[in-house]
Amino acid sequence: MHTLQTILETLRPGDFLTSINLTEVYLHVPIHPDFRKYLRFHYRGCHYQYAALPFGLSSTPRVFTKIMAALVAHIRSTPLRIQFYLDDILLQSSSLRAVRQDLATTIRIFQDHGFSVNWSKSHLVPTTCLQHLGAVINTVTSTVSLSVDRQTSLCSMALRCISERSSSLLGLSCLMGKMVSTYDIVPWSRLHSRELQWFLLPHQKNRSSTSLRRVSLPPAVISSLRWWTSSALSAPCFFREPTRHITMDASLQGCEAHLKHHLTQGQWSTLERSLPINLLELRAIHLALLHFQNLITSCDVLVLTDNVTAKAHVNRLGGTHSRVLMDEALLLGLWAESHLKSLRADHISGEENSQADALSRHQLDNAEWSLPAHIFRDITLCFGTPEVDLFASRTNHQVPRVIRKVIQEWAEIILLAPRWPRRHWYADLVSLSVDRPWSIPDDQMILLQGPLRHPDPSWYRLTAWRLSGSS
Repeated sequence: MHTLQTILETLRPGDFLTSINLTEVYLHVPIHPDFRKYLRFHYRGCHYQYAALPFGLSSTPRVFTKIMAALVAHIRSTPLRIQFYLDDILLQSSSLRAVRQDLATTIRIFQDHGFSVNWSKSHLVPTTCLQHLGAVINTVTSTVSLSVDRQTSLCSMALRCISERSSSLLGLSCLMGKMVSTYDIVPWSRLHSRELQWFLLPHQKNRSSTSLRRVSLPPAVISSLRWWTSSALSAPCFFREPTRHITMDASLQGCEAHLKHHLTQGQWSTLERSLPINLLELRAIHLALLHFQNLITSCDVLVLTDNVTAKAHVNRLGGTHSRVLMDEALLLGLWAESHLKSLRADHISGEENSQADALSRHQLDNAEWSLPAHIFRDITLCFGTPEVDLFASRTNHQVPRVIRKVIQEWAEIILLAPRWPRRHWYADLVSLSVDRPWSIPDDQMILLQGPLRHPDPSWYRLTAWRLSGSS
C-alpha cells in the first residue's frame, strides 16, 4: 500500500496535480457465494451475510489494495504517473495539457472497470497546491504541510490532556494514532511522540491500551505534548535531497567521521568501552554532528553508517526496544531539531567478504549483488558503454533518488532496475526511457556476491533502461 512518503518520492518541482475519490470501493468487490457464510452475522433475530467486501473487516484494506495494484500497474505502463491509497487517487504531470488528458483517461479506465467516481470529493482542476490524505502538497515550493483541520484536531486533544493531566487509555491511543499519521508531513513530529509511545507500551503489551480507564500522565509525557500545541505543527516539510554527507565508522575502541575532506577521530573512555556497540555507534553520530556543527548548521544532512540499528534510530528518531538507545536518540534528535533542517541515515556496506567469512558471520548484503561480465556486455551492446559506474556499491531502494538526479541534472544513464509495474516509481522509468528496455532473460539471469550466487535472481525481473532527463 502506498503511503504519503512514497507519493512525495515521485513528485517533481512544478508538477500539476489532480485527485480522484472513488465511491464505496469495497462494495465493488463481490464475495464468492461459497465463502459468504464466513461473513455472516446475527441482528434482531435475523441472520445476514455479506455479498460484497465489508467495511470494518481488518483484512479488507489489504485485499482491496491487491486488486487496485493490478489495475494501477496497467495504467502506469501507459505511462501515466498515478498513485493511490485505497479509494484516493493522485495524478501527477509536468504539463497542464498532459494532466487533463491523464485525468480523462484514468476516469474512463476506472469507470470501465465498474468503479464510480465521487465527484464531490474529487479535485478535477489541475493545480500545483493540493490537499491529499490530510496533507497540503505544494509542488512550486516543494513542500508538504499538515492540513488546518488536522492541526486543530491534534492541538485540541493535546491541550485537553495537558489541562487535565490525565486521560483514558483509549483517548491516548487515539492521540498516538493521530501523531503517527503526521510523521511524513511534520518535521520532527516522530521525535515528540516517543514519550507518549513509551508510556503506552506496557498497556499495549497487556492489551489494555483501548481501555476507558483513566491514567495520570507523568511530567515527561506532559512536557512532550506541549510541542503538539505549538506552531511547529504548521511547519512545512521540504522534499529535497541532503546537501551534507557524513560517513561514520565506530568500534569498541573509538570512532571516526568524514565530511568531504574533513576528518575527526576520537577514542572512547574506559567506561564507554564497556557500553554496547549499538549505543556507541549512535553516540558517535551525535559526536560527529557536534564536531561538524559549523559546516552543517541549517543543512539537510545524510549520515552513512554500517550499523543498521544506529541507522534505524536516526531515521525513526528513537525506537521501542531499548530505553537506553531511545534516550541517546532523543538527545541526538533534540540537538538536530534546533540546528539542522533535516537528518536521515543510510546504510553503507563494509568490504566484501570471502564465501567462508560471509557464511560464517551471516554478512550477505542483499543490496550488493553484481552481474556477471557477459550480461554487462550485452547491456552495453544495446545502449552503449557508460562513462562511469555510479552504483557499484550503493544500497537498494535508490530508484526514486536516481530518477530525481536524472531529471535535475538532465543526465543520460543506463539504469538496471526491476520491471515492477506496481511500484510507485515505475511510471517515471517509462516516461524517462529513450530506448526500448532490455529485460535480462531468466535463463541467463545470475547475481553474484563474491563467490556466492543469488538463489532466485529471476524474482527481480531485472531490466536495463536507458534514461534521459531531457526526454
